[in-house]
Amino acid sequence: MKAYQLLEFERSYMKNPRLFLFGSADSLLASEETLFESLNQLPYHTYINVGLESADPKTLALLKKPLSVQKVNEAFLRIKEINRAYEQIDVTVNFVWSINLPESHFSSLLDLTGKSSNVFRSKGGVYLSPLVREQTKRQERKRDLVRRFN
Repeated sequence: MKAYQLLEFERSYMKNPRLFLFGSADSLLASEETLFESLNQLPYHTYINVGLESADPKTLALLKKPLSVQKVNEAFLRIKEINRAYEQIDVTVNFVWSINLPESHFSSLLDLTGKSSNVFRSKGGVYLSPLVREQTKRQERKRDLVRRFN
């Protein structure tokens, strides 16, 4: 609220200002409910993106991500709770996507997001971040990546 007043957003030409935050599974799980209650009271919509990367232990190890599958699952459930409870907050997640990841990455991702809910919600997007490294075969890898996704 202090930033809103200090930066005089109420006088801004941009209507409907938004706040964008980025976090980790650990920071999300350690956050008190009062944080989300406070964010929900701000005079703008808040978007929080959490990089979970994978729900697969092999992929997390490959990425050297210091995160357990249990924490990924807990964070994903917490994100769904926050999105249901707070009208002014939209929490999204990032998962990596590559043809070079273990098969278990894809099945764990589908298991996690598929168990999510069959109820459509306008909040809580899941973003897939492609991992394409080699420049020489970049276009071929992109096609393979899209094919794999489909």
